[in-house]
Amino acid sequence: MPRSICIALFALVVWFYAGPEALAQSRSAKWMSSCGGTFDLCGFVDHETKAEVIPRRFERAFPFSEGLASVRIEGRFGFIDETGTVVIPAQFDLAGEFHRGHAEVLIDGKMGAIDRRGILVIQPQFARVIPFTSDVFLVREGTWTSGYLEGFEKLESLSFGFISGQGAFGLFSLSSGWIAKPQYGIQQFDRGKSGLIWASRDRIFGLLRADGRWQIEPRYVHVQALSDERAIVCEPEQGKGETRQCGAIDPDGNLVVPMRAWWLHYWRNGFGLAREGGKEGLLDRAGNVIGGQLFDKVERPERGDVAEVLLDGKWVGLGRDGRIVANPKDGQVIAACPSGVRLLWQDGKVQVMGRDSRPTVPHLLDYTYNKLYCDKPSPVKLGAKWGFVGVDGLVLNGTPAFDNIYGFGNGFAAVAQGGKWGVIDTTGRHVIEPRYDQLTPADGTELLKAKEAGREFWINARGEEQPAPVRKVDRAAFLRCGGDGATIKADTAPDGSRVWGIVDADGRELIKREYRAIHCFRNGVAWVPVDSKRQWCPLGQERTARERPRCTESRYPYLQTHSSPERFSDDAYENSVQWSRAYLEFGADLRTDPPRMIPERGAASFSIMR
Repeated sequence: MPRSICIALFALVVWFYAGPEALAQSRSAKWMSSCGGTFDLCGFVDHETKAEVIPRRFERAFPFSEGLASVRIEGRFGFIDETGTVVIPAQFDLAGEFHRGHAEVLIDGKMGAIDRRGILVIQPQFARVIPFTSDVFLVREGTWTSGYLEGFEKLESLSFGFISGQGAFGLFSLSSGWIAKPQYGIQQFDRGKSGLIWASRDRIFGLLRADGRWQIEPRYVHVQALSDERAIVCEPEQGKGETRQCGAIDPDGNLVVPMRAWWLHYWRNGFGLAREGGKEGLLDRAGNVIGGQLFDKVERPERGDVAEVLLDGKWVGLGRDGRIVANPKDGQVIAACPSGVRLLWQDGKVQVMGRDSRPTVPHLLDYTYNKLYCDKPSPVKLGAKWGFVGVDGLVLNGTPAFDNIYGFGNGFAAVAQGGKWGVIDTTGRHVIEPRYDQLTPADGTELLKAKEAGREFWINARGEEQPAPVRKVDRAAFLRCGGDGATIKADTAPDGSRVWGIVDADGRELIKREYRAIHCFRNGVAWVPVDSKRQWCPLGQERTARERPRCTESRYPYLQTHSSPERFSDDAYENSVQWSRAYLEFGADLRTDPPRMIPERGAASFSIMR
């Protein structure tokens, strides 16, 4: 038989027995999406080398699965192969990963499922249709709702790690219909590899098979996903109320780590972590306590056979065989300077070495994610006290003695001692003796904000009062679109009003300057207010109106959680337009202050560009 035919037959056998999930091990499994540029388009790069493998030309791009990736083209989702060729036309409102030959797709608020040809095998009719096996799906009835911010919607698959949203799931078979009507809460077990899923009734979990039978009858009050071939399970301890005892099962659901009244943390590199009575210990895969004892603290290795344990105040090594050995980190370099000054690990602490490779400090320092600056003193800690190591490797003033510190800037550092703050220079000499209730350096300036006797004011490093620093704001950033030089520009309309558009780095008009406000391209579309609709609507790269994404009543250039936009109008649409105009006017230096996002009282918030 010709060699080429043998290879083809072998490939067919692999496909038949391994199934499409074997494709997940293809080269695209190491690719990641990469987005940016004027139009904020997406392509793919190699995760390790960051080399481009598929150019940026899609509005959104999700990870490859089984050799295919979901991408958005002109507002709708389809699939590309590893060459970047569209193999399933863009026709869906949202699309998930392929798993066992099928992918979940959204059409008009309802979920269905397609095969690798793009043919619907389950018509859109559910809230979720998650591929479980090649024949069975985890199905939730109702209408799909997103748990993500607008523009960041995604469909979690079993490979994602968790499934968001509320509601009961059932099992639906392509070949035979309903196996079990929706009645279960679900949690990840092994990312869909074996056809097993944690399922609960009344918050009691069991391990459910794809045929609807129980691998483990519901009995656990807490379960975790499989990690390093072990999944943690907990159940109430008989006769002790809510007290839990925990163990672990193997991939087949067998209890291989016996139940015990301790707290367990997932397995990694063959080590499990247990906590009991304020102590910590390491377990092997059978649940045996390695070394036969618990320690004050333990650190599992990412790789290798030796962990770190804190024994009698000293960090030492613990081998898989239970023997105490040398700490595997001892002698490793934490940070180094060209001068030869280095920070080394020693007994779980930090040893400072000088240019002559000898210790410069008579004691070991505490590890504080140390960064060694080579052109100025570096912060160090000993017990409750802070200090600095100079560029020569010596501790300023001999030993750490400050209660609190700020790092060096402009040759000075603010330090606290005895409840008061002062300033030292790079030799450790006080240029301002401790006298202030608080000192806070101002980024980008040589000034410090001081507090004394209830009064707040600004000083320099000599203690002289100064005017408050003027905060420098890059106003142009408010108008900048992407990293290719595109920007929002204003013009004057015939009626004298100010109108906005977008131009590229060469001044070529991308969006005509005719809108009351505009937002930069995000995911391939720019957003403009349309007064006739009283809505914000998307424009594509070709400047034409888009059907998808859908128009929306209000829109802002960025989102800030737990906050409300400053009010310019009681009408939601008009407020968003006027707020956006104020944002653009500030960027164009036509307004003194930017419009505000007002945080809710007592709530933390963060911003996301849209």
